[in-house]
Amino acid sequence: MRNPWRWLEGTLLGRGALLEAPFRKVSDRLFRHIEVDEGFAARMRELLDRGPVVYVLRSVSKLDYLALDHLTHRFELPPIGFANELPATILPRPAAGAATRPEQLRVALESRRSAALFLRRSPLLDDRTAGATETEQGLVEALIELQARRADELMLVPLVFVWTQRPERLDFSLVDT
Repeated sequence: MRNPWRWLEGTLLGRGALLEAPFRKVSDRLFRHIEVDEGFAARMRELLDRGPVVYVLRSVSKLDYLALDHLTHRFELPPIGFANELPATILPRPAAGAATRPEQLRVALESRRSAALFLRRSPLLDDRTAGATETEQGLVEALIELQARRADELMLVPLVFVWTQRPERLDFSLVDT
């Protein structure tokens, strides 16, 4: 029987943490209503046939990462094996023997997992932390070096989540008329 929660493997929650079952329920409840383009899964599988996928997101966002993690599970895509700039409680488990972040990225992609690469810290954070992330410190260079050594391609997939300020109205209102 196939494990429907295989996407948690390699994450802190996938190591048997006490929060695993509640996390699954909360994640499904929060993100099951995300609307995704009909061809998303098919296009992602086409890209995966060409090589490992790196999801490129503009700003660091825990919500975006959790939504992406949910979508990789929903569409049975390779789990995220690397993400930069997130707290350890939600990061994928670092690869054994990979000491630096560029090494962790390399090991994750070589093991056919995907990666989430955040390019900038959120502008909502204080001025000292806003701006470029550790990508300037070696992650982009690691991707370039990895691509140079590979026979297949690394697929960089720009990804944007658009969140509304309030939930959709489900019932009739006099304002709607």
